[in-house]
Amino acid sequence: MSISVLIRLLKRSFLDKLTGKKEQTITKEDSTKRPTYDQLATTAKSFILATSPKTAGGNEPDHDRFLSFCAQNFTHSWGHKHFVSTAPGVQGIIDGNGFLERMGKLSGRMKTWTITPTETLVDVEKKMVAVRADFTIVMSGHEHEAVVNDIVWYVTMDESGEKVVDSREFIDPMAGKAIAEQMQSAATAST
Repeated sequence: MSISVLIRLLKRSFLDKLTGKKEQTITKEDSTKRPTYDQLATTAKSFILATSPKTAGGNEPDHDRFLSFCAQNFTHSWGHKHFVSTAPGVQGIIDGNGFLERMGKLSGRMKTWTITPTETLVDVEKKMVAVRADFTIVMSGHEHEAVVNDIVWYVTMDESGEKVVDSREFIDPMAGKAIAEQMQSAATAST
């Protein structure tokens, strides 16, 4: 054993005693069971991309693709707390089918949409990934006025890292307001 390795071990032992913490030792067997950074990032981005239309340029959600990423106990909710408390459409906790039902209502008013992940931050210990994405929405009757909703999702995976158990979506309230205004003007124009 080299002197530098011995010094590191002594420092670690001293810090553990000082802080009362024990360093977590991960065996090779343990590390093969734990999802990796890349696996969690891939699952989270794939889950978010599964909210895309079934066909590019269309307006029909892809139910099967979305649900294929959801664990049986999947839940979805929204943030920020004050915004959610003032916006009835994003209150409460829903399951995968509830999410798709909401998407179905919204998509009927949209011409199309795209979602593009732009940033990813992974916490391997919590099996959680924060994904920032541009949700570009083209409303029917407003084909030349796309609204970009800057969304941040917190996506938590199961033990395998392959299924999503929880997602929390933080939407841009000003983009939401612009979308609501476009929906209202399209509804007014059709009556």
